[in-house]
Amino acid sequence: MNNLINSILQYPQYKLMVKLFFITWPLANIINFLPLLKGVELTEEELAQEEEIYKNLTLNKLIKRLIEAGIIGPYLETLVFQFLVFRLVGWVGKGGSNSMVIALCISAFVFAPAHILVNKEWYAVFIHLPLGIALALIFMISDINNTKPVLHTTLFHGFWNIVTIVLNSIIGKLYYSRKISQ
Repeated sequence: MNNLINSILQYPQYKLMVKLFFITWPLANIINFLPLLKGVELTEEELAQEEEIYKNLTLNKLIKRLIEAGIIGPYLETLVFQFLVFRLVGWVGKGGSNSMVIALCISAFVFAPAHILVNKEWYAVFIHLPLGIALALIFMISDINNTKPVLHTTLFHGFWNIVTIVLNSIIGKLYYSRKISQ
């Protein structure tokens, strides 16, 4: 395990963050669409709610969502799911390499189920697990390198959320505007 951690630490941090994004973001979105491929459909009420969100989407609402999910949410979640977990596990485990791996696992596996509260679907755990692992890994590497772990983790998480919101907003707006014009 120490060899793996050492090889990861030798890799330039910004390159690792970019690679993690381009691996985990598509993976999470593929997982997100798997239930649709298996025939799981939204109820009429859920479809109506989705349509209402995108039909009434204004620039002010979009900016508000971007601030909440791109800055405030990622910062608070970094403090709870990475900073707190890594500090508590490090304190209990006396800061050894095993305690870092344990903290990484706890962080990722606590982060993912916490998002069921938002999505209200059990499979949200699997959607958020790649992000939880990436965030914990970024925090751990930044922490070991003493390079502002809260900042790097928050920026990565914020970028993830912003890309997701912007793409969903564009796709949703286009889809529902075409549906209305037909």
